[in-house]
Amino acid sequence: MGRDVGLGPRFNGDSCRACHFQPVIGGAGPLDVDVIRHGTLAAGVFSAPSQGTVLHRHDTAGVRPAPEVGVNFFEPRQTPALFGLGLVDRIPEATLLALADPVDVDMNGISGRAHVLPDGRVGRFGWKADVPSLAEFTRDALSVELGPPCRRKTASPSAPPPTPTCSRTPRSAAWTWRTSSPSWPDSLRPNVSAATPRSRTWVRASSRTSAARGVTCPRS
Repeated sequence: MGRDVGLGPRFNGDSCRACHFQPVIGGAGPLDVDVIRHGTLAAGVFSAPSQGTVLHRHDTAGVRPAPEVGVNFFEPRQTPALFGLGLVDRIPEATLLALADPVDVDMNGISGRAHVLPDGRVGRFGWKADVPSLAEFTRDALSVELGPPCRRKTASPSAPPPTPTCSRTPRSAAWTWRTSSPSWPDSLRPNVSAATPRSRTWVRASSRTSAARGVTCPRS
C-alpha cells in the first residue's frame, strides 16, 4: 500500500507484514515495532488524546507524528503472532460460555469468564477480548495501523460476523526498504527501547532507481 493510494494519513506500517514477520509472515514482531499507546494520566484517571490512543510512527507528509501537548503516559505493546486466529473465530459461542469457570469450581488452578459484550456477542480478540469476530478485528487493525477508512457494520446477536468494507484504490507504485540508523524523537526516547540496532526507510521505486523520500521505520 503506497502513501498516495490509501495509506495513512497516520500509520505504523505499509502492510500487516511490516510488523508481523517473526519467525515468518503472520508472526510476532521485535521490540522496535511495538505499538505505542499514550494518553494523560492524572489522579489515577486515564484520558485518551483526541487523535486516539495510538501514537503512530509515520505520517504521509514524511514527518513523525508528535504526541499532543500534556500527554504524560506512554505504553509500548509488542506485536503478537496471528497464528490460529481463524480457528479461534470458528469456536461456537456456546463452547466459550460452557468453558467459563470464574471461581475455579473444578479446582484445576485455572479460572476465567467469557466477555459478553453489550450487544450479546462474546468477545474473543483484542487486549481484553472486546472484539467478537476476526472480520471486525482485521477491520480495526487495518484502519488504525495502516490508515485507510473502514465503515463499521452493525450486527444483531444472531447475525453473522460483519465483513469489513474499506475504501481502497489500486496500488500504483512499488515501495522498498532502505536500511539506515534508527531515529526516535526526543519526546519518546525515554519510553522506547534504546537497543534498536538499525532502521529502515520506505523508498518509492521508479523503474530501476529509487529516490529516498520516505519515512523512517525502526526495525531489527
